[in-house]
Amino acid sequence: MDKQLKLVIVEDVDTDAELLAWYLARGGLDCLIHRVQTEPDFISALHDIGPDLILSDFSLPQFDGLRALEIAAQQVPETPFLFVSGTIGEERAINALRRGATDYILKSNLSRLAAAVERALREAALKAGQRHSEQQLRSSEQQLRATVETSQDWIWETDVHGRFRYCSAAVATMLGYQPDALIGQDFRKYLDDDERVAATFLLPAEGQLHLTGAVARWRGADGQLRWLERNVVTILDESGQATGFRGADRDITLRRDQDLRLRRLTRTYRMLSSTSSAILRLRNRGELLDEVCRIAVQQGGYDRIMVSLIDPGTEILRPRAGAGTGSVPLHALAAVGVAERAMRQRAPAVFNDLTSERHTLAHTEVLLAHGYPAVAALPLLVDGTIIGVITLFSAQCNVFDEAEIGVLLELTANLGFALQYLEKDEAVHFLSYFDSLTGLAKRPLFCQRLTTRTAASVGRNFLVIAFDLQKLGAINDSFGRYVGDRLIEKVAARLKAACPDPECLAHLGGGTFAMVLDATGAAAANAGSEASAGDTGRLSQNVVSRLFVEPFEIDGEALRLAIRSGIALYPSDGDTADALVQNAEAALKAAREDSESYVLYGMVTQRPTTRSLALEARLAGALERGEFLLHYQPKISIASGAVEGFEALLRWQDSQDGLVPPSLFVPLLERSGAIVEVGEWVLLQAARDLRRWTASGSAHFRVAVNVSPLQLRRRDFVERVMRCIEPNKQPAGVDIEITESMLMQDIELSIGKLAELRAAGIGVAIDDFGTGYSSLRLLGRLPVNTLKIDRSFVQSMVDAPKNLTLVSTIVSLARAFGMQTVAEGVETAEQLQLLQQVGCDQAQGFLFARPAPSSEVPAVLARLSPQSPSRPRAAIAERPH
Repeated sequence: MDKQLKLVIVEDVDTDAELLAWYLARGGLDCLIHRVQTEPDFISALHDIGPDLILSDFSLPQFDGLRALEIAAQQVPETPFLFVSGTIGEERAINALRRGATDYILKSNLSRLAAAVERALREAALKAGQRHSEQQLRSSEQQLRATVETSQDWIWETDVHGRFRYCSAAVATMLGYQPDALIGQDFRKYLDDDERVAATFLLPAEGQLHLTGAVARWRGADGQLRWLERNVVTILDESGQATGFRGADRDITLRRDQDLRLRRLTRTYRMLSSTSSAILRLRNRGELLDEVCRIAVQQGGYDRIMVSLIDPGTEILRPRAGAGTGSVPLHALAAVGVAERAMRQRAPAVFNDLTSERHTLAHTEVLLAHGYPAVAALPLLVDGTIIGVITLFSAQCNVFDEAEIGVLLELTANLGFALQYLEKDEAVHFLSYFDSLTGLAKRPLFCQRLTTRTAASVGRNFLVIAFDLQKLGAINDSFGRYVGDRLIEKVAARLKAACPDPECLAHLGGGTFAMVLDATGAAAANAGSEASAGDTGRLSQNVVSRLFVEPFEIDGEALRLAIRSGIALYPSDGDTADALVQNAEAALKAAREDSESYVLYGMVTQRPTTRSLALEARLAGALERGEFLLHYQPKISIASGAVEGFEALLRWQDSQDGLVPPSLFVPLLERSGAIVEVGEWVLLQAARDLRRWTASGSAHFRVAVNVSPLQLRRRDFVERVMRCIEPNKQPAGVDIEITESMLMQDIELSIGKLAELRAAGIGVAIDDFGTGYSSLRLLGRLPVNTLKIDRSFVQSMVDAPKNLTLVSTIVSLARAFGMQTVAEGVETAEQLQLLQQVGCDQAQGFLFARPAPSSEVPAVLARLSPQSPSRPRAAIAERPH
C-alpha cells in the first residue's frame, strides 16, 4: 500500500492490540491506528476518523463484535470489517460473514493478518469502482432517455419486419398517436395510400447499414397528411445478422410547403414575364388570349384556364379562350359561377379547397367531378372598369395563396390594359416605350425626352447618369428571379418618389437605370462654389447613392444595395441624346472594369490607353522578374491589445513606375487570368515568411491571404492551396479571405471546397461582410470562422448611429454562429472604443500600423507589444469599468 491506512481497532486487551499493530507493520503496512473499547467511542471514531478498515474482537466486556458490525454496516457500509478473535467458532464466523463481515482471522494465526487486510482493501476498491461505473451507466441511461423523450424528432425502433418495438413521445406531437399504441404495429399501416407502394425504400436494403434522407407522407390520427424525413441504421447482433432498425423521423411539412410555394411562385413570375412579352409581340386579340392561356398552362403550371370577356351588347360574360387538360367544355366551367362572382364583387374570388364544407360556392359538382378542387377568378380591370375575368383551375388544393394572387393581379392588370387599347394600337405603343416591370421609360422614349431637354437647355448643363445595381445576379441566384424582379420594382418606386420629374428616369434593362440631373443644382450643393468636373461627378454620385442607404425589404429579407455609375455631362460629353446615353454607358462600363463607384466619361476619354497597355505588358513578366512583394498589416485583439495575426497584401514594385497601387494592377491580373498564378505565389510567400518569423521566435500568430474568384472557381483549388502552404510543415498558420460575391457564384461548390480547407485547419474569413447578400440560412451553412466588417461601416459608425447598429448586429450574428469578427479600416480611438463596446474581437487599420514589408514585421511586433514604451497610447481603448 502506497498510502498510510487509517484503522479502527475494537480491542479491550492492550497486548492484543499491540500484537495486531506489530503484525501489520511486519506485513509492510503503514497504519494510523485508533483503538476503542466502548460503543460510544466506536461510533465517534467512525465519524471523526473515517477509517479505511475496521478490526474487531468478537467478545468484549462492554459490547460484542456483532454489535460493532451492525453499527459499521449502518454508518460506513463500504468500509471492510474484519473479526480478529481467539474465541470465534466456525458457526459464529459463518454468521458474521452473512451479516456483512469481510473476513475473520484467529489470534492464533496472525501471520495472515496483513495479507487479509490487503485483500479486503482491494475487494472494497473493486466494489467501489463497480458501484461508480453502475451509477455512471444509470446516469447515462437516464440522460439518454431524457434526450430521446424531449427530442422534437420522433425516435423509434422496429424489428426486421418493420413492427415498432419502441417509439418516443414526439410521435404524439407529430402525428397524434400515443407511443404505446404503436408498439407491435407495422409502420406501413400509417403511411398514406400513395406512399405504401414505395414503402420498401423507407428501410435500408439487405446488406446496407444506413439510410439517409428518405421522405414519405404519413397520415396522422386526425387524418391530416404530414411529410416526414427519416434517417435509419440497421441493428446487428454479434454475428452480424440484422435484428431490427433504429431511426429518427423529422417533420418537414412546413419546409416542403415553403419550397413548393417558392418554386410555384418562380414559375408564376416566369409566366408573368412571358405574357408581357406576348402582349408586346401580338396585335390580334384572339391570338393574344390563346397565347396567354397556353403560357398559363405550360409555364404557370395550372391545369385549366378560361378567359371570359364582357359582351358589350348584352353585358354578359362569355368564354373567349381557354387551355388545359380535361374534356369538360368551357361553357360547363362557366356555368359554375366563379367568374360571375368575381365580376359582381369586383375582386378576386378564390376557393382553395372545394372538398371542404366551409366554402360558399354552389354548383361545385362539375369542378370536383373533373378533378379541380381549387379555383380562382380574377377580374380584368382598366381604370376601374371590368372588361372580363380570368378563371384558373388546379388539381391541387391551396395553390392560390396571397403571393400567387398578387402575381396574378399583375398579369390581369397587364392583360386588361392590353385588351382595352388593343384595337387602337395604344397598348402595343405603350409597352414599346415603357418597361412593364418598372413603368419607367425605355431607351427610345428616354432619348426622345432627352432630345427635347437638350433643345431647351442652351447655356445650361445637365448630367446623364447610367447606374447599375451591384450583385443583382447574386440576389437572383440566392433568392430566386422573382425576388430580383421585385427588387427592381422597389428601386423604380423609390426613384419615382425621389425624382420630381419622372420623365428624367429610365430603365435600360436588367439592373441598369438612367437619370438626368441638373448640373447647376450639383454645383450649388457644393457650398455655392463653381464645381469642377470631379466635384460634379462626386456630388452626382452622392445624390444617387443616398437613395440606396436604406435597405429594401422583400419577404422579410433586408437587401442592402450598392451602385456603380457612369456619368456624361452635357454638352461637353455629347450634344445629342444618343451620344449622352451611349457615353454614360461607356463610363459605366469603365467603372465596372476598374471597380470604381463612379467614372466620368471625361475620365474614360482621357485615360492614358498607351500607358495602360505598356503597364499591362510589363505586368505580364513581373512574377518571373521577382517584382511582387507582400506587405503585412497587423490584426489587434481589442480585449488584450496583443497582435493576433496579419493580413498579407500584394504589392508590385514596377521597374519604371515604382510601387504601383493595387487598384491599377489587380484588375489587370484578374482580366488576364494571371491572378491564379500570382495568388499561388502569395500563398507560398506568406507561408515562407511565417515560418521564418517562427524560426526567429517572432511569430505567435496567423496570416490571412485574399483569394481571387478565379482561384476559387478552379476544380483543384483545395489541392493548390494545400500544396502552397504545406500545412504538414508546422506551423502553417495561413488562412484565406473571400468575399460574399465570390460565394454566390457557385454556392454549393464553394461550400464543399471551403469545408475541406476548414477540416485541414485552415481558417476562412468573409471579407467586406455586410456589402453582399448572405442570408441567415446560408450563413449557417458556410464553413467560415471569421467575419470581417467592411471599412465603410466602421469609418461611418461614429457619425451614423444606423451603421453602429449594423456593426453591432454583425458582431451579434457572428457570435451566434460561433464566429470571430474583425473590423477593417480602424483609424481613430473613438472608432476603437465603439467596437469594444459592441464586443468586436479584432481591429485592423492605420490606428495601429500601416502595411509594412515582411522585414519590418518584427519591429512592428515590438512596437505594438503591450510592454513597449513606444506603443501608441490610442492603440487600445481603455476597458469600461
